[in-house]
Amino acid sequence: MNQRANREEDWSGVTVSADGAMLFGGDYNYEQWPESTWDGDMDLFAEAGINELTLNVFGWVGLQPSEDAYDFGHLDRVIDCAERHGMAIELATATAALPAWLSERFEEVNRVDFEGRRQSYGKRHNACPNSPVFRGFAERLVDRLAERYGRRRSIVAWHVSNEYENLCYCPNCAAAFRVWLKNRYGTVEALNEAWTSAFWSHTFASFDQIVPPNRLGDAFDENLSVLPAAFLDYARFFGESQLSEFVMEKNAIRRHDPSTPVTTNFFGRAARYDYAKWADDLDVVSWDCYVGLQDSLDDTSFWHAMMRGLKHGQPFMLMEQSPAKQCWFNPVQLSGQMRRQSYQALAHGADTVQFFQLKRSRGGCEQFHGAVVGLDESDRPRTFREVRALGEELQRIGREILGTRIRSRVAVMFDWESRWAMNDADGHAHINDYYDAVREYYAGLRQAGLSVDVITPSDDLAGYDLVVAPYLYIVSQQTADRFRAYVRAGGRLVVTVMSGLAEPPDRLYLGEAPVPFRDLTGIWSEELDVLAEPYGTIPVIVDEAMLPASAREACRKADGLTGRTLCDIIHADPDVRVLGAYGGDSFYAGMPALTEHRFGEGSCYYVATKPGAGLMAMLVDAATDGLELERRILPRDVESTTRVSPNGDSYTFLISGRTDDVNVACPADATELITQRRVRAGEPLTLHPFDVMILKQGGAACGESA
Repeated sequence: MNQRANREEDWSGVTVSADGAMLFGGDYNYEQWPESTWDGDMDLFAEAGINELTLNVFGWVGLQPSEDAYDFGHLDRVIDCAERHGMAIELATATAALPAWLSERFEEVNRVDFEGRRQSYGKRHNACPNSPVFRGFAERLVDRLAERYGRRRSIVAWHVSNEYENLCYCPNCAAAFRVWLKNRYGTVEALNEAWTSAFWSHTFASFDQIVPPNRLGDAFDENLSVLPAAFLDYARFFGESQLSEFVMEKNAIRRHDPSTPVTTNFFGRAARYDYAKWADDLDVVSWDCYVGLQDSLDDTSFWHAMMRGLKHGQPFMLMEQSPAKQCWFNPVQLSGQMRRQSYQALAHGADTVQFFQLKRSRGGCEQFHGAVVGLDESDRPRTFREVRALGEELQRIGREILGTRIRSRVAVMFDWESRWAMNDADGHAHINDYYDAVREYYAGLRQAGLSVDVITPSDDLAGYDLVVAPYLYIVSQQTADRFRAYVRAGGRLVVTVMSGLAEPPDRLYLGEAPVPFRDLTGIWSEELDVLAEPYGTIPVIVDEAMLPASAREACRKADGLTGRTLCDIIHADPDVRVLGAYGGDSFYAGMPALTEHRFGEGSCYYVATKPGAGLMAMLVDAATDGLELERRILPRDVESTTRVSPNGDSYTFLISGRTDDVNVACPADATELITQRRVRAGEPLTLHPFDVMILKQGGAACGESA
C-alpha cells in the first residue's frame, strides 16, 4: 500500500518571514536596558545577521503602570528603533506576568497552587485564566496594543503570553469546573458512573459537592488522585480554560489586525495541556527547544516532529533555543552544537531560527542564560561569532527552505490524555514514563532509516502505510472504529501493552482486554507482569521461519532479543501468527510476546512487552516488510531528513551529532546548498563534528523523505 505517495499534497498554511527571508532572531528584553544602548545593540544584532526581534514578552507593568494609566512611549520608541535597523518584529501581548499593582489590588487574579495556597505576588504564569478581573485587564491591554500597532508593516507575528504552563485550583476555577462538568455529563448520576465515584464513598449528590483534585481535596500529590477520571477531567477542563484565555487575546488582536499570524510558544515536555486541542486556534505552531546535555538527535527530533504534526505537516517556528548554555544547567555548548541544533530544527520542519536571548540580562534568575550578545557588548565572544556565521548561511539559503514540507509514510501516535493517565495515576506512574516509551518507538523507526511523523488519535491515518500506536491507554470506540477501517483498507498498525484498557474519561473496559482492539489484535490479556529491578528484562524467542528475511537479519545482528519492565500475559486466537514468545523460566515462558493478525487487507501487530533494541529492530523490519519505503541507513549519531518544495525540489539534510569525523555515502547527484559544491551519488561525504550538509536535488529526483 502506498497511499501517501498517491495523495495530493496540501501546501496550505502560514509561513512567517521577514519580507520573504527566514526569520533569524529572538527575544530582546529592551525594558532591561537604557534607551541609549538600543542602537548599539541593534547594530550588533544586524552584524550577526539577526533580522527579527521578539519584543514586549514581559512588558505589562511598563505599558500599564497603574490601573487607569497606559504608557506606550517606551514601546513606540523601541519599535521605531527596530524599524530604522530593518528588523522584523514579533510583538508579544505582555500578559505572561502580572504587574504588582494588579496582583495586590485584585487577589482573585493570583493562582492557587496544588497545596491550596493563594499566591501573593511574584514569578510568572501567575494569573488565573478563570478570573474575570484578569481576563478583563488582559483583554483591554491587548486591544490597545493591537489598535496601536496592528497596522505596522514591521509586525510579522503576534506572540500571546509566553510558555503557558501549570494549573490553578482557586474558587473561580472550582466554580467553572462544576459548570464544565455539568455541560459534559448533564447529570450528577452520569458523572458518578463515568468517574466510578462509588469508590471510597465518593458518590456525589450534586455538582456543588465537587472540588478540584488538589492536596486539600482528592489528590495525593500533583501526579496521583483518588479518582483518576476526576484528575483527567480537571486537566481537560483547565487546558480548555487556558486555551479560552488565549483565544480571547487573539480575538482582541483580530478586531484591529485581521491577518498577521498569531501564535504562542509551546513548552514541550513541561506542558500540562493537550497541544493538539490548541492547534486549530494557532495560525502557526511555535515552540521552545532546549536540548539536554544527554539528549540524542532522536530525543530532540521527536519533539520537532510532534510540533510539525500538530498542524498536519505545516512548518513551525523555533521560537526559542539557547545560543550557548542554559541557566538550569551550565555546561557550555561545544563549537558547532548551536549550528547543528538550529539546522536540525529546520530539517524537521521549522521555518524560523530564534533564540532566547539576544542580549544577556544583568540580573534575575536568567542572568546566567546564554545570549547572542554578552555583557561585554562586543562581537568578540565565540557565541557571537558562531551566531554570525550561521546568520550568513541562512541569509544565503533560508529563502529556498521556507515553506517546504516533509513527506512521511510512517507515523507514531502520541496521545496527551493517555500520557496524563499513565504518568499521573496510581498504578502506572511508577512503571512507565509515557514520553520516553513513545519516543523509543520513534527512535526505533528513525534508526531504521525511516521518515516519521508524530500524530494524534484524531488525525487522518489514510496517508500512512504504517502507524505505531504505543501505550494508547485511553481509547474511545470511535477511535477504535477508525483503526479498524484503516487496517481493513490495507494499513499496518502496531498496538502495544497497556493499550485500549480504558474508555474516556478514564474507566476500565469490561471484557477481554484490550476490549476495543480485541478483534483487531486477535489476542486477549489475562494479566500484566511488571518486572522487578534490577532484573527488569526477559528473553524473547522468535521462530525465524515466521519472519520475513529482513527481520531475520535483524535478529542475527542483535545481541539477544529482550523485553523490559512490562510483560502482558496474552492468549492468541488460532488465526494469529506468533512471531515471538517469552523465554526464561517465568511461569508464562512460551506465551506470545509479539503477534501479527491479518485483518481485512492489512495487519495489526501486538507488542506485549517494552522491546529492547534488538526486538525493536526486528519488529520494525517485520512491520515494514514489502512496503517499499525509502530507507537511509546511516552511521551512529548521524541523521537524515528531506524537505520538499511545491515545484518538486528536495533538500536532504545530513546532520552529525558526533564529536569525530564520519563519512556518509552521498545518496544521489546533488548540489550541497551551503557550499554550492556539486556532489555525486556514492561519493564519500565527510561530516566533521556537529556538521551539517544540505543536498539539493531537482524535482525529478524528489520522493518520499527519510
